[in-house]
Amino acid sequence: MQIVNSSDFFRISSRMPKTGEPVPPQTREGSSDAVLAAFNEYAPLKDNLDLFRVLRESIPFIDSAILIRKLLLGKFQIETYGKEGLKAHIEDFIDNVQVNWFNKGLWSFIGELHDATDESGYSVGEYVPLKTMNGIHRLKTCRSTDFIFAEKEGKLVLCTYKNGTFNAIPLPNMDLIYYLAYDTRQGHPQGKSLLYSMVTHGQVYLRWLKSFENYTMRFGDPTIAVSIEPPEGTSPKEVTHLRDSIFTQLQNVFQLRRQGKTGDLGGGIPGGKVSFSTLGADAELKEQTFSIRTILENIVAKTGIPPYMLGISWASTERMSQMQADKIVSNINNQRLSLEPILRRIIDTYLVMTRQQGQKWDLVWEDVLLLDEVEVAKAFLFNEQAREKQIMNIALQIGYGWMTEEEARDYLREMKILKSDPPAGWFREFKGRQYVKEMAKNLL
Repeated sequence: MQIVNSSDFFRISSRMPKTGEPVPPQTREGSSDAVLAAFNEYAPLKDNLDLFRVLRESIPFIDSAILIRKLLLGKFQIETYGKEGLKAHIEDFIDNVQVNWFNKGLWSFIGELHDATDESGYSVGEYVPLKTMNGIHRLKTCRSTDFIFAEKEGKLVLCTYKNGTFNAIPLPNMDLIYYLAYDTRQGHPQGKSLLYSMVTHGQVYLRWLKSFENYTMRFGDPTIAVSIEPPEGTSPKEVTHLRDSIFTQLQNVFQLRRQGKTGDLGGGIPGGKVSFSTLGADAELKEQTFSIRTILENIVAKTGIPPYMLGISWASTERMSQMQADKIVSNINNQRLSLEPILRRIIDTYLVMTRQQGQKWDLVWEDVLLLDEVEVAKAFLFNEQAREKQIMNIALQIGYGWMTEEEARDYLREMKILKSDPPAGWFREFKGRQYVKEMAKNLL
């Protein structure tokens, strides 16, 4: 449950009590660099973020996997306690908040942060309030490469470049900045991209694609070599004229082929010889299914998305195993844990600025659904059958005196089988119906 109990929005992001100055740490910070520390206090970004962008643009599997991972995040519902109209107030904000300049909805903002985090390893967003501080102008997402880390007064701060130069300045109000990184390592604040370990495999795959393109172009758009052997005594002018004639005919033939038509060419010199050949016509394309599949398997494994979700079918009867499903659900839940503080801070800030501080609210994530419609229907049927068995088991325990009706009611509410208290005398009516059902079964 989330409670906003401060009217000063600059303090709502701090969940830890103020305890004064910290004791200097005994170990070196993961973001520090022994050489760079001698020249400046900035911690430059690691990895080649532009290379990650190129890999995503060039390999559809990677781009599709990032988009699918974003869709699998799902959504949450708002629950409020106490004040009437608070739920509608928050939901209106979630659905209609301006995101950048042309998008709307908190989910658009969270989706862009998630997308950039998968690609670059981290993302930065901003809450832009109105000048009157009584509302929000928009939520803003930023380019990851626009930021740098710096150590100021014993703590690490996020800076932005000024005028595109190395002159980095700390962001003045970090309470309105949202930094997201799923995979941080060894104390360094910069997250690792989903593509961090795909660089070599991606480069090999792209090199293979280029080689395959060059090879197939020999057949789809062949290069013709013309050899002219004139007889003795032929003047250079006659040879040049024949060469130009043949090249003109070749151009006309290929132009006709592009239009879906056919054409012929010819030429020669009495007593001489003109021959045509296609460069690379005798080359053979080796079987490369295994090697390319091995590369793709590594890419698919890193994204965590099952092959069939990416449009790949490597088996005639391929289904997602329970282990795969559990892995995906676990990954999504971990990402939700990273996103939830950002969502809470955004909504907290909005409530404070709209004079709604002190209200109680909570968010509940929807279940992750990975199965098809048939499997979802089966799961729903099994769940309902399980609920029915639980109710019958409780009734049986009441009948034997092992449980009171009040205890049964509390148990069914706790297990979320009942949403409200059962009516008085429900057990006697239930027991009578079960007796009639059993009697009819025995008679039949």
